[in-house]
Formats: sequence, C-alpha cells, structure tokens
Amino acid sequence: MKIIGIGDLVLDVYMNEKEIIGITSGMSFSNVIYNITRLLKEDKNIEFESIIYGVCGNDISGNIILKEAEESGIQTKYITIKAKKDTRKFYIYLDENSNFIASKKKNYITKKESWYSTSMVKKDIPEELLSKENIYVLGSVSKNFRDIMDKIEEVEGKVCLDLGQTASFRYISLSKLKEMLTRKYYIVNLNERVAKYLLTRFGYNEYKELKQIFLTDMLIITKGKEEIEIFVKDNNYILKNDNINYNEKDPSGAGDLLFSHYIVANILRENDMKTKKDIKEESQYFTKQELEEIYNNANEEIYNLVSKLGARIGVDIKKPTEEFLKIENTEEELKEVKEKNIHKLKNAIEKLEERVESALLNYNEKSEAGLELLKDLETNKNQKYICIGSGGSSIPSEFTKTIINNTFGIDIQTMFPKEYLETNTEKYMEYLNIICFSYSGSSPEIVQLLNGKYNNAYIVTKANEEDLKISLEEKNIDISKIRIISYNNESSKERGFLSIEGIIVPALIMYMLVEKKKKEDILELFKKQFEKQKEKVENYFKENIEGLKKAFKKKNIIDIYYDNYTKPIMCDLESKIVETGIYRCSTHEKKNFSHGRFITLEKYPSDVQIYLKLKKDTKYDDELLKYLSIYSKNLIILESDEENNNGILELLIYSQLFIYEISKLLKKDLSNPDYSEDSMKIYRYNKEII
Repeated sequence: MKIIGIGDLVLDVYMNEKEIIGITSGMSFSNVIYNITRLLKEDKNIEFESIIYGVCGNDISGNIILKEAEESGIQTKYITIKAKKDTRKFYIYLDENSNFIASKKKNYITKKESWYSTSMVKKDIPEELLSKENIYVLGSVSKNFRDIMDKIEEVEGKVCLDLGQTASFRYISLSKLKEMLTRKYYIVNLNERVAKYLLTRFGYNEYKELKQIFLTDMLIITKGKEEIEIFVKDNNYILKNDNINYNEKDPSGAGDLLFSHYIVANILRENDMKTKKDIKEESQYFTKQELEEIYNNANEEIYNLVSKLGARIGVDIKKPTEEFLKIENTEEELKEVKEKNIHKLKNAIEKLEERVESALLNYNEKSEAGLELLKDLETNKNQKYICIGSGGSSIPSEFTKTIINNTFGIDIQTMFPKEYLETNTEKYMEYLNIICFSYSGSSPEIVQLLNGKYNNAYIVTKANEEDLKISLEEKNIDISKIRIISYNNESSKERGFLSIEGIIVPALIMYMLVEKKKKEDILELFKKQFEKQKEKVENYFKENIEGLKKAFKKKNIIDIYYDNYTKPIMCDLESKIVETGIYRCSTHEKKNFSHGRFITLEKYPSDVQIYLKLKKDTKYDDELLKYLSIYSKNLIILESDEENNNGILELLIYSQLFIYEISKLLKKDLSNPDYSEDSMKIYRYNKEII
C-alpha cells in the first residue's frame, strides 16, 4: 500500500514584526502524510510506503522541505523541482512572546509574497502510483487535482479530501460546483467555514445533506477545538472535547493531525477486516464509542502539538540560515520598509490613472442598468432614491446623492446599510429605488438588504456582472429587480486599508451617467484634473511645509467644515483620518456650527481646521472664515476652481492626493495601519446585522 500526498509544497516561516524566528515544512496535505507515516510505523502489521507527488522550487526553501520529508521516511523522487520558481511560503505571525497571531501569505516585515496562485502539480500522475490499494491525500479541487482524481477513480483508489479553502470554486455556477465536488471519496474533512459556505451555496439546512455531494462513508466537520460533527454511513455524531483549556501557543497543524488519526483508524480497521472471516456489514463501520476514542487520542496529541511552534509532532522549527535570511529580507527591501513605509498608499495613488482608464474603457456604455437609471432619474420625478454604502463605498454614495439632487432635483438621500435595514419604508416601498455601492458587490450587509423590499435596486461595483448574478442567485436573492452597474476591469486589484480606486472610479461612472458624457471624455477630464490637482496639492505642501509639519503632529485634533456641496469630500477626509487612526476628527455643517458648537472651539481649540468650499462665495462663508481665522491654530482652506458638479469632483480628486501628502509628511503608510486581532472580529462579521 502506498500513502500518497498530492500538492504544491510549502515552507512555513515563523516571524514577528522584527525578525524570522524559525522555518519548517508545512501545508495540510504534507502534514497529513507526515502524521500518517509516523502513526502507521507503530503498527508492525502494516506494510506501506509514504510518497509525495508534488512540486517545489529549486531554492533553499525547496531543499529544506525535501530534506525534512526524507528524514521522516517520505519518498521524494516524485517531486518535480522547478528551476525558475520559488517554493511557496506561508508566514506565521507571532507576537513579542512568540505566540501565534495569524497566518498569511505575506512576509510580516516586507509584505513580500512568495506564493504562485495556480498549482504547478502535473495532472499526468505516473501509472505506478495508481492502484486500488493506495490512499491519496489532497487539499484542493482545482483543475489539475480533479484530473488526477479522475485517474485515481478509474483504478478505484481511495481519496482523502481535506478541504479548508473555497478559493477554487467561489465564483462558479451551482451546477459546475456540484459537478466539481461530486465523486466517491474515502474520507472528507471540512472545516466549519467551508461547510457553512457549501450549505449556503446548495441551499441546504443541515450538514448531513452535504453527503449528497461528497459520496463518502465518513464526513468530518471540525468546529474549532470544542467539537467535531462526524457522519459514518447513515449515522451522525457530535463529539465534544471536554478539555479545551490547554496552553495554546500555535494552532498550526491541529486539524491536519485530527484528520490523520481518522485516516489511520480506517486503514487499520480495513487491514483488520482482511484477516478475519464472517465479518458482518455493520461491524465494518465505527460506533460512536470508537469514534470518541479516536477523537480523544487525537486530542491528546493535539494538546502537545499546539503547546509549541510548528505544525508537526516531533519536529521543531529550525533556525534560518544566513543565506535564507539574505534572500528572504534583502537590505534594500528592509531599508524601503523602514524609511519610506508608505508602500500601499503610494501604489494606490500611482496606479490610480491606470485603474481609472481600465475601468472606464471596459465599461459598457450600452449597459441597460446605467441607461435605465438615467431614464428613471430624468422622467420619474415621483421616485424616491436612497444611496447606500459603508466604509470607502459610503463616499461615492454621498457623491452620487449630491450630484443627482443637484442635477435632477429629486428626492434622494444616503444611508448606511444598517440604517436602511432599520428604517420603516413601508409607505413608499412601491416607488423606492436603492443605489448600492460595494467594491465586491456581495458584502454581507448588502446581501442582507437586497433580501428586503424595494422597487428597483442598482448595484455599482467592480465585480463581474455575470459572476455577481450567479452569486446573488445562490444566496436566494430575486435578481429580477436588481440592475448591476459594473466597472469590472483588467487592472490590478487595489490593496490596503484606504480606498482610492474604490472611491474615484464609481464616482466617475455616476458622474458620467448624470452628466450624459462619453467615457472617453470622462477619462480625458479625469486625467487633466488628476495632473492639475497633483500639482496643486504638491505646491501647497511645498509652500507651507513648516506650518504643516507643526499642524499634522500625532494625537492632534482636526475639525472639518462643510456644506451640502462639499459633504462628499468631508465624508472622504473624515473617513480616511479616522480609519487610519492618525487623528481625532470632528465635522461641522457650516451653519449648524453657529448653534453653539463654537463654544468648544473657543474653550478647547483643535489643532487643525479644514474648510471645504466650492468656488462660489456666500456672505456666510466670508463671516465664518473671519471668525475661524481668529480662533483657529491652523486654518486650511480647500477650495475648488470650478462650481457645481465639476467642483465637487475636483475636490474629491484633490482629497485623495491631500491624504497622500500627509502620509509622506508623517512617513507612514496610512493604508497599512496597526490594529488588534479583536477588531477583526467585527470587521469580518458576516451574520445578520439586525
């Protein structure tokens, strides 16, 4: 019997924010093969070979992995070594006490990624590795792996599938997904996140229904360290872990170790059955008591595993060599990170023109959704509109509300998704249209509100129209009343905490519709404005650098003054200031400020006052600015050169560049702020919000 692990090999790199602590072999399928090999060695009645059929780079990382595999008794002759590829690396982030924080594909310090996206495992698995007696361990259902499984299926080999990610099938139709997953498996192991995703996609209510997809006599669903749900033949059991208060330093490999124990238990069971006669069918399958015993034995090993760094029992992480460190963190990269430290925001600004051009030129001007919205705005004056967005998407939402009201004079307002869901709209539901802004198009809160009542819903998004329709349909949303305005493009994806492209592109798309201009004209307009505002903001910072250095110190307080026309810019600046954590920020509608808000300014003056205005002056603007000049420490006036919608767009572009200049002043990447793991619990919250 051969135990064969199939996949791309990975080196786990353990590091904190200052240095690399250690390195060792990783990846689920490889961890499982290691565990099975170790556990089966204890049984002298089993004859087996352990093999990895996979791929790695011809580099230091690949050599480390090959050596560790051979030392563990795993054959490596079927591993393809790629000359011009770096071995995949996974980074385990540690705190100052060397405890696990997170696992990511990017170097903690340089943010450099050593991960190729498409598997390089050859689909033409050698004939000598194909047999009915063999056990195969895979962790993916992407194309190459499905081709391999087809060949395994032909010889009736036993496939153990450890499915921990949804990336390979997230954006395909339901029928294709079913076709992709459905086949005979020996054992299937799913974490709860993947299992829940599949329930939603297939419209199932219970985990047991997944056995319609995964044709297996054993399906395991892991639910953290507290419990597992396991399906054996026609029975299902929930197994509880009574000892969860153990010292956990590093959870890496815990799920792989559990899966390994159940695979080994099945191998031993089958071997035992071969030596016995007159075996009843029911005795082939595990009882609850037996499953619990396996679970408890696995947990005893897991307690020991997670108390140290590393994903394998009996293997300690190794200190990296000087040669490895030199390649991993070059002096130039470390210098750039340490001194410049504004990479993500810098990239977002430098790539903005390219991304805008790609989005606009790929936009379909004959898109029914855009034309239908424009027609409704022009003709149906009794319609009510609500623009909806959160985070960065709330800015193009506010911008759209302002220019639509400015142009058409119709009833329109903005809301956050939770606000909308909590608002009673029953009396005007028949003529209510919602315009949703979402970079992905399918954020949980957007999906939730799309399940509600409305006349029509428009979604302005970067998502591909057809992919989004499939995704929404599979979430049981009626798409007959949904219109998708997609600016899907071929440019690179924007990275970082701050939204730049995600603000400017949808704003330009809506400006183009409202102003009834051609996309080529909008592109030309943007390019001119972008260069103009870049020069304008750079000159402003050069001319006022000493004052700005004093104004924009850490822990300062900022006041922003706005009116109806400049509210989108206020929302943008306030959002970027607050989301980066650089300053405290208060906002004031200009006239509302006169109703007693001046008292706080006089008693506790803020450090910076930003005054937003379009070209046209009002007498009240003059009066308010006179007052602020007396009581303000640093008064900054951001004024457009144009009026109306043109002026609003101008200031919105200026705002992106203004924040970038502040980031350069502070020598800090404002698109890569510090935050706690606790905050990620609310950031990634994907359940119902009301």
